[in-house]
Amino acid sequence: MGEPASIMTSHHAPCALRTHRRTWGLSQQELAEILGFASRTHVSRLENGERAPRLETALACSTLFGVSLGELFPQFAAEIGEQLRKRISQLEEGYSNTTSPLRTRKKELFARAVGAPNPYEEAQSAAV
Repeated sequence: MGEPASIMTSHHAPCALRTHRRTWGLSQQELAEILGFASRTHVSRLENGERAPRLETALACSTLFGVSLGELFPQFAAEIGEQLRKRISQLEEGYSNTTSPLRTRKKELFARAVGAPNPYEEAQSAAV
C-alpha cells in the first residue's frame, strides 16, 4: 500500500513521527511492516514531509504511539485546517443574513471548527 502524492504545500515539513518511532526503538523497516508498507522508504518519506499520510496510515500511527494526529503531522493538520477555514468562509458568503434556528446551529458549528486550532487533537483527546 503506497501513499498518494502529497497535497502538502511545503516539503520537508516538521513531523513528529520520527521522534515517536525512535522513542519506542522502532526502525523504519519495523514501522513499515506494522503499517503494511513493502519497504521503509514510505516511512522515510512520511517522516521527511515528502508525502502526506493517508487517513489509514495517520490513524494507525496515532493509535500505535498514543498521540493525536495533529501532534504527529502538524503541518498536514494545519493545512487541512486552513483549507477548511477557506471553504467555510466561501460557504458562509453564500448565506443570507437570516437567523433561523438551523442557520444559527450551522454558524455555531462553523465557529467551533474555525476557532479550534486543531480539531483532530480534540477528537483524539476525547476518545482517550
